[in-house]
Amino acid sequence: MDVYDPQANFSYCCNTGIPPRARTEHLHLKMPNQRQLRWRPWLYNAEGGSRNLNRSETSLDQIVRNLHGANNIVAAQAALPGTRHIMQGAMNKFVVDAFPVPHGEGSALLLTLHGEFMERMLLS
Repeated sequence: MDVYDPQANFSYCCNTGIPPRARTEHLHLKMPNQRQLRWRPWLYNAEGGSRNLNRSETSLDQIVRNLHGANNIVAAQAALPGTRHIMQGAMNKFVVDAFPVPHGEGSALLLTLHGEFMERMLLS
């Protein structure tokens, strides 16, 4: 699919740590499926994986491999596990940051999405 600018890049970062509030309130012990977390499909998959630079086992070669250029963006996104996003009444659970950035003679838009989601395999 020719949907991205030739200079576009895509990467994602998985934060596998438990947020401080959730740890304080012991939500990681009370919420369903929290003991069944499977990070491997997110951290390492057929098209690459997370670019979390704070993980000690991440090599420079892996960091470069996990930065996807325009030709690989759709394949990299398709390799991620399926997710479900409950949008009704959850306005405070999603944030989209958008910044104009220089791009050639003009400008482009840098988008960052932060949010809460559920894996489809855990919802059945």
